[in-house]
Amino acid sequence: MKKLLSATAVSNPTWYADERVIFHGQAKPYDYYGAKDPTIVYYGGKYHVFYTGANQGGGWQMLYTSASTISGLKNASRIYMSSIGENYFCAPQVFYFEPKKLWYLVYQDGTHGAAYATTTNIADPKSWSGPKSFGISPETWGGIIL
Repeated sequence: MKKLLSATAVSNPTWYADERVIFHGQAKPYDYYGAKDPTIVYYGGKYHVFYTGANQGGGWQMLYTSASTISGLKNASRIYMSSIGENYFCAPQVFYFEPKKLWYLVYQDGTHGAAYATTTNIADPKSWSGPKSFGISPETWGGIIL
């Protein structure tokens, strides 16, 4: 039988914000107008960030960057998540599901409405699977925001 671990709440959590570290225009044309919706995970000694970029044609794509420090994200290279194979995909959320030993990237896309991709290696943006549908098409999802 596994022993369940419990987390103790921090009585007075503190957050600090310095300067911006994610800027638009660092992965043109994919984030020409905007860089938004970041989701961040610290794993394997690095901060892994997935975010939405807005291009000049009005499209939305996901991009990835990583660095060993938060301030290092400012100058880290940006990678367009083309391995997923979508023309429109945005609003990423990433998490690890221990029972399957997989990273899940949940996002909004133009084909499936709500979709996800998986990988065993969060540090390799080319390793993500193609899109998998949650079964909610863009026509029937009624504007649900992920």
